[in-house]
Amino acid sequence: MLPETEVTCSSCKNNIPFCIVTGRHIVKTDLTACPECDFPALRTEFIEILNSDDQCPMCSEKVDSRRLVKIQNAKPYLNIE
Repeated sequence: MLPETEVTCSSCKNNIPFCIVTGRHIVKTDLTACPECDFPALRTEFIEILNSDDQCPMCSEKVDSRRLVKIQNAKPYLNIE
């Protein structure tokens, strides 16, 4: 257990993937990625922010929320070697 905004695991020292919208850890059940820069985000939070600003908070590209697909396989975003 660690704070949801901590980006490094204190035990294994691996980086923990984080949401580009909230800064919190990503979760497999609500995962998406920006269709422009492919950075991961919590899907519900990304859709929410796009309702007021149509730009990705990471790359600043215009994003249509309909392009945010729910990612089923989180492995590419988990930094697993």
